[in-house]
Amino acid sequence: MNIWPWIYLLRDARQGIARYPLSALAVVIIVAFTAIVAGGTGLLLGASTSAAALLERQAEVRVFLRPEANPEVVAREARQIPGIQDVQVISRAETLSLMEKAFSSRVNLSQVFAENPFFDSLRVQVKDASQVFAAVRGLESLPGVDEVVDAQAYVEPLLRLSQFLRRAGLLAVAAVTAVAALVVAVTWQVALQSRLPEIRAKSLLGTPPIRQLAQASLEGGLLGLLGGLLAAWVQVFYLSALAQGLAAAVPFFQLVPPYGFFTLLILLGSFLLGSCSAMAAAYRVLREVD
Repeated sequence: MNIWPWIYLLRDARQGIARYPLSALAVVIIVAFTAIVAGGTGLLLGASTSAAALLERQAEVRVFLRPEANPEVVAREARQIPGIQDVQVISRAETLSLMEKAFSSRVNLSQVFAENPFFDSLRVQVKDASQVFAAVRGLESLPGVDEVVDAQAYVEPLLRLSQFLRRAGLLAVAAVTAVAALVVAVTWQVALQSRLPEIRAKSLLGTPPIRQLAQASLEGGLLGLLGGLLAAWVQVFYLSALAQGLAAAVPFFQLVPPYGFFTLLILLGSFLLGSCSAMAAAYRVLREVD
């Protein structure tokens, strides 16, 4: 296989990019912005879906007791409910200690409240997530129980939110990608218009249109790849920090940093966006030349 035509094509593409740095920079920025929007949207969609799935699998229930209730008695009765595996008493002092640790950087709860404002509670572990609903109904019927909280109550709203985000996100990504492709194509067409003497000279020398299309496509693909690398860098470093913050604030909401396959997908999409847009612009310009 003769690789020299490909080497010459790569050389011409590199020289074309070097001769028009402002157009190249504009393409890189547009592609990077599009990739950041698409990648961030994909991460949020994946996070909301995984959060709903994780909540659906949760089999832990919190039971908040009335002030006059005896937590040991209620715990003993709770253990008799079918499907309940373990019951742990959380005293009001322990709850206050946990809250003080959670808000230690913002306020001192001991100074805010003259007395402990929290009540005793129970941490109930159900054997299986499918038994949570029946267990909650049984816990609510116990004397001394004020409120029963389980993750299953948040699954349906979160799933609805996930479906809405999926539709809105896909529409937003499609719209941004379409606009970006149009802007990149127009940018390339303007840049190629300034190359008309060079394009006509190559045509007169017998350079086939397919080779000039290939050069424009390669130039656009390389610039798109640079934009994708910039977008991947932004997402890896900045969205990783966001993921850690969300994980600390909301434990079940997990943003997976865009490593591996996700990064390759961003790079491939960016390459195709730059390459196809440049090819479309070059095709229009070559038609004018002919």
